Amino acid sequence: MVEHRADNPHSQEQAAWGDKILTRLAADLRTEFPSMKGFSLTNLKYMRRFAATWSEPNPLGQRPVDQVPWGQVIDLITKLDDQQRRDWYAAKSAFHGWSRRFHDLRHANGTLRPRR
Repeated sequence: MVEHRADNPHSQEQAAWGDKILTRLAADLRTEFPSMKGFSLTNLKYMRRFAATWSEPNPLGQRPVDQVPWGQVIDLITKLDDQQRRDWYAAKSAFHGWSRRFHDLRHANGTLRPRR
């Protein structure tokens, strides 16, 4: 497995500012796991945003966002600024099985909004 620790020369702790850690990590992951997809630089940036956006685990089990396909998660992160709306969309998507296309259409015409 690719290691990014203090004893690794590519580690974030030892890297100088601007050393492009995510670029190196993406390349390392693609090299280490050539048959797997999803390790692009862009996707790693989305993963980082996901971790920052939903940093608190749910003590009762999976959060609704954990049950939504990755493409929808990216949409929630990039298209909605309000955390309550993100959580609402994730919960409704998980419960009703809403597709990404459904979200796009409803979001575009403003017919799908959480109740206040």
